[in-house]
Amino acid sequence: MKTAIVTGAGSGIGQATARKLVEDGYAVHAVDLNEEALSHEAQVNGLDSYTAQVGDVSDVTLWSHLAQSVDGQLDLLVHNAFALHVKPLHLQTAHEWNRQWDVMLGAVFHSVSQLHDALVNSSGSVVLVSSVHSRIGIPGHPAYAAAKGALNALARQLAVEYGPDIRVNSVVPGPIRTPVWDSATEDEIAQTQAQTPLGRLGSPEEVANVILFLASDQASYVHGAEIVVDGGWSVSKDSR
Repeated sequence: MKTAIVTGAGSGIGQATARKLVEDGYAVHAVDLNEEALSHEAQVNGLDSYTAQVGDVSDVTLWSHLAQSVDGQLDLLVHNAFALHVKPLHLQTAHEWNRQWDVMLGAVFHSVSQLHDALVNSSGSVVLVSSVHSRIGIPGHPAYAAAKGALNALARQLAVEYGPDIRVNSVVPGPIRTPVWDSATEDEIAQTQAQTPLGRLGSPEEVANVILFLASDQASYVHGAEIVVDGGWSVSKDSR
């Protein structure tokens, strides 16, 4: 049985990815801070192939524990967890700024440090979940956008560093209907849909499908790539 670690697995893209991996026959270590959400997912997915790991991805001790749990074999590592503080740069505190970088970039450092050998042993794959914020400026997201852009660059660097033993790619989701959108008004959602050529928000499952493709043998020659999953949002502009 193949083994995967998915962070931010309590909701949204991480939740959808973990579920699809279980369906595909993986043993999944699902990581999130939300213990209640992971407990619910364990009941949905079945305890035999789904292991809930409650913890902070910026904490190296979590990754040390995960390294012991996978016992030297890891086929897939999906970095999806994020932190977000929406405000202009001059209003962000140092803690808010650093927290976003620690969760999105520091977690990759800790995980690769702890799991490199396990990934090599399995000829494994790493998928970093970035965002269209890494390409398009949207007010109030300075640390988030910078960290997501760094994830794209880091994926390319790791691809050069670790190929052919480990394949590394990044996925760049656009407007995906995750809990982040729960506070959006109907007008805000309609505006985003109108700016998206496919005319709707994407689903977490649609991003999860791309992650599973990148982990599969069908993507055996896909390495160091950025795959945008945004319904065309980032290539469309409302101008004359």
